[in-house]
Amino acid sequence: MAAQDVAQAGRPHLDGTEHALGVDARTGGRADDVGERGERRAQRRRRDLAVPADVLEVSDPVLASQVLAQGAELVGPAFDEQGDGRAELLDVFGVVGLVQGCQLSGATLLRFRHNDLDDAAAAYDTIPRESLARGAGVYLVADSVFSMDGDLFDLPAAHRFCRERGVFMILDEAHGIACVGPTGRGIEEHFDMPSTVDLLLGNFSKGIPSTGGYATGDRRVIEFLRCGYAAPHTFSSPLSPYHCGAACKALEILEREPEHVERLHRMSSRLRRELRRRGFDTGLSETPIVPLIVGSERDTLAVWRYLLDRGYFTGAVVAPAVGLGRARLRLIANAKHDPADVDAFVDCVSEAMDRVRGASAAPSFTGGRQEQT
Repeated sequence: MAAQDVAQAGRPHLDGTEHALGVDARTGGRADDVGERGERRAQRRRRDLAVPADVLEVSDPVLASQVLAQGAELVGPAFDEQGDGRAELLDVFGVVGLVQGCQLSGATLLRFRHNDLDDAAAAYDTIPRESLARGAGVYLVADSVFSMDGDLFDLPAAHRFCRERGVFMILDEAHGIACVGPTGRGIEEHFDMPSTVDLLLGNFSKGIPSTGGYATGDRRVIEFLRCGYAAPHTFSSPLSPYHCGAACKALEILEREPEHVERLHRMSSRLRRELRRRGFDTGLSETPIVPLIVGSERDTLAVWRYLLDRGYFTGAVVAPAVGLGRARLRLIANAKHDPADVDAFVDCVSEAMDRVRGASAAPSFTGGRQEQT
């Protein structure tokens, strides 16, 4: 592939290095800017390396400095020339960026029960027949990995649902890349269903230690995004060479050393198993995201503080991010952890839960929001 073709495909393009960083490692000079709007400044010897696309096994991605989580807003108008009548079917556990994107798109928003494609079918049946006859677009929108529960979207059922009804599928792969699938390629690899999702939105700020993201999938939609009709993308700055460099290097490591993903899966499974063995509620988790569901907000914050004081950083999640009475700590094992690390952490969790639940009075937290009842 020629260098100009790589640039047009929206892939990181590189001058004079083996790392696809967008920066010449020998001189510190700037190579071709990264992204759709990159200027060609360096005219030295070129190599066309498309590391993210090749490693992730996606085609013709659009790169962006901001995660394209509002995909429903970006692609909605692409398939509805009349500008009205569109409908978006959204999982009730959809991440906030998807919710906002659907709300901003102007389409009718229909929520369905979590991971329940039968309920999605019931919602679909409420769409006016005249809208469907007119060709108004219908979109199924969800996360590939649900960020607060750690379970996977039912891609096989969703694929059947969309195929039978002509529905366009949009998935946010934020928590899937580098974490899900035998080699970290995400939900399509996990289910062995390549090129199933019509529009897949990924990012480089979760499993990949950088920022920005990409969209890949249906060529018509990608061209729609690339040609300037998606304002959030068009009016943002391109990915910096440094952030792209970090993402590319992480993806190189992902391809070269798949044992990191294997180890992550082993440590995540051990964490879930040991927590459940001690009677703790880890919800629906089947990925590296493991919720420790505590219940009340005050107890959750007390456990969070106890763990933090002993050197364990966790994420405390309370309403409205989750429902009242479902406050939790969001736990994610690291590929560098070993079994002893996991076991020691679970021991500390047990101590914290015993102390909090056995206390006669919950600790007070100054400056915090009062728990709702």
